[in-house]
Amino acid sequence: MDRPGRAAQRAETPAVADVVAWSVQRRPLELAVGRWVVWGVEAAVSATSLDPVPESPSAQPRVPADPDAALHLPGPAEVHGTAPWLPAPTLGPQQVCASSRAAWLRPTRGAPTWGTDRRELPLEQLAVTSATCRDHSRRRRRAGARWTLELRGPDAQATLTGSWLALAWLGHLGGWPEPAAAGRRPRPQPPT
Repeated sequence: MDRPGRAAQRAETPAVADVVAWSVQRRPLELAVGRWVVWGVEAAVSATSLDPVPESPSAQPRVPADPDAALHLPGPAEVHGTAPWLPAPTLGPQQVCASSRAAWLRPTRGAPTWGTDRRELPLEQLAVTSATCRDHSRRRRRAGARWTLELRGPDAQATLTGSWLALAWLGHLGGWPEPAAAGRRPRPQPPT
């Protein structure tokens, strides 16, 4: 049976950053060059050993062809708070997984397992009330930047933390508009 190559599979599935409506900034040139240098060293080391060659730093998370397959986004997204679909707040943040169709909780930190039923997040019922960037970078909306979103919904008050791209995907699933960053200082106006 003929299996399509990795390049052909990538050509068929879009990058997550190209699908979401939220803006996703590209890496600055100096960071991209630095990642290529590190990748080159890692590839050279793996070529002299039996380790697999690491994936290219230009590889972007892609939407899987199977709509029920989990996306591999940068960094974990975690949610905590009070909601009927969340375990007790004393168990701490719970990891969020997502596919092309839904988002669900992966029980962590002592949370009860739910058997074959997964707890889906009702993203369409939630709204973003505030957004805060946790990185001190000029490129706050790059894929890996850490953000915190405050969410409200029916009987729900939650905090969602994760990479900008992961939160943008969850916003894509929930139909949320791109949030404005809280705590941004207005630009100083020149004296008149």
